[in-house]
Order: sequence, then C-alpha cells, then structure tokens
Amino acid sequence: MTQRINDATEELLLTRKQVAAQMGVTDAKIRPYAEAAPDFFGAVDARGKGVRYPAQAVERFQQALRMTPGVFREQIAAKGSSSINDANNEALTQRRNDAVSTFDNGSMDRLIDALMANATATRALPPPADRLLTPDDAADLLQVSPSTVRRLIKPVKIGRLVRYRESDIHRFIASAE
Repeated sequence: MTQRINDATEELLLTRKQVAAQMGVTDAKIRPYAEAAPDFFGAVDARGKGVRYPAQAVERFQQALRMTPGVFREQIAAKGSSSINDANNEALTQRRNDAVSTFDNGSMDRLIDALMANATATRALPPPADRLLTPDDAADLLQVSPSTVRRLIKPVKIGRLVRYRESDIHRFIASAE
C-alpha cells in the first residue's frame, strides 16, 4: 500500500522542464532560481529519476521570476527557504497522515486509481497546430526541398529521427512576409 502511494505521488511530480513548459518559459530561464533554492520550490529526489517538483512549484517559480536571480537569492538568504518549507512539509505530512488514517484499503485504492487517471489525462499535450512533421512533409508545406528546410528551420530530434514543429514552420512563414 505504501509503495503504491509513493508511486502515485511520484507520478504527480514534474521535472524542471515540465514546470517551465507549463509556465511558457524555457528551462534555462528558471534554472538559476531552482539551483539557488531547491527547498523553496519543494524539490525532491525521485529515487534515481532526478529532481522533481510538485505542481505547486509552478506558482512559486512565477513569484520568483518577478525578480532577478540575484534579488531572489538575497531574499531567500534573508528569509531562509528551509524554514518556510519545514512548516509547509509538516502541514502536508499531517494532512496526508490524517487522510490515510480515514481510508480503508479499498477506498485508498480507488483514490489512487482516480489520481493516476487524472494525472495521465491532464498531462500537457501539444496543441493540434503543433504537430511534428517529417522533413518531406515540412518541405511540402513550404514548397521547397528538404535540404532547404534543414537550413531554415531548427529541427526537433527524437532519438535519431528529425522532425519539425508545424508552429515553427508557420512562424517562419509569418516572419518572411
């Protein structure tokens, strides 16, 4: 039962890149903040899967981005991010323990199944206009050769495959007009 709860909790944690994508910024933009005060954002080591963040970290990153990384570091040093998170962690632990003690095994399983289904259903999918196109499809859309597409548009690499975002192609067309 505890393992299943831990697995469900891990499934709800986000990588820094996923947090950045939800905010509509690049990973490089939030990296200095994340490295300056990982405790402030609730960073956890997800058992060999790297550092992950809870969904609430998005709001904290948005607050942090309102100031420069230097000012953010100063404020964290002055306030002490660990003292903020210690209080939050105690409250969360208490709420989790209260919730677990009120459930029997069957209702806990149903809750975990519902959380897992919701986490899977709400994962960010690219918008329909952001399809990935093969070099030939991108060339057809632009009415140029695939080698011209390779020169003009930054590809997305998926393993050894090269793809182009349809939105990047439309952005290129708009900028060329």
